[in-house]
Amino acid sequence: MTDGIITMAYLGASILFILALGGLSHQETARKGNFYGMLGMGVALIATIIGIVTANCCCKRRVWVLPKRLQRSRYLWQQR
Repeated sequence: MTDGIITMAYLGASILFILALGGLSHQETARKGNFYGMLGMGVALIATIIGIVTANCCCKRRVWVLPKRLQRSRYLWQQR
């Protein structure tokens, strides 16, 4: 059940991002475009947090990938 809600939240966020791009294309609708973009980012952020907290997100194992890559790049940089 939670997976479906998270998927719908991501779908809604992507629609809001598309509306934001359309709104930012004209000066008259720029405020509305910014609002849609902020709202879409908020929805996506909340969906991601809910997905990680409920352990239904497929990304849970990959949370530590970026820090490991940064450690590896720092190690390689020091070896120069």
